[in-house]
Amino acid sequence: MAGDTSRINGQKGGRPKGSENLAAKTRREMQKRWIERVWKNADKIFDAHLALALGYWVTVTHPMTGEIIDVAQIKPNAASLEWIMEHIWGRAPQTIEPDNEVQDDLFLTPATQAALAAAMHHAIPKENWNEA
Repeated sequence: MAGDTSRINGQKGGRPKGSENLAAKTRREMQKRWIERVWKNADKIFDAHLALALGYWVTVTHPMTGEIIDVAQIKPNAASLEWIMEHIWGRAPQTIEPDNEVQDDLFLTPATQAALAAAMHHAIPKENWNEA
């Protein structure tokens, strides 16, 4: 038996300690490939993740004429924003539960909507203003 022969020679049988089996080598190679591909596109991935977290506008155009068919706002994704915050600053030591639910923009008073629109107008740089 191979095990008995190894014991007689004073050696332990099997793979040397610290060496990897085929599955571990394959996994490490795949991880290396993924890291290389992600690294090449890191800025695009970061921009996409940030856009998802903050929300963005989507413009749908007609494929033949190029005419704008629809413009829609994609609302900010709280889970994506939370993920970014936790990975940059670390997880919060304790959670804080909100007292009330987040209100939809339909429930804002006209005065609050006007104040919010004015604040957003002043926050956006002049070269990005889309005045019609």
